[in-house]
Amino acid sequence: MRFGAMFSIGDPAKAGRLIWLPKKRVLELELTPAGEGLFGEVAQARFQSLSLALKAQTLVSKAA
Repeated sequence: MRFGAMFSIGDPAKAGRLIWLPKKRVLELELTPAGEGLFGEVAQARFQSLSLALKAQTLVSKAA
C-alpha cells in the first residue's frame, strides 16, 4: 500500500501499472511519462521492498 501511495496523482492509471507474473516471479512496473517523474528514490526503495516480500525479480519499463 505504501508503494501505491507514491502514485497518488488522482487516477493511478495515469502514472503506470503494476504487473505481477507469479509463475516467473517477476514484478513489472510500467511507467507513463507522468509516472516517471513520481518514481524517485523513495518510490524505488518501496518497489524493491515489495519485490523482496514477494521474492520476485523486478522489471521497470516505459509504457508504450
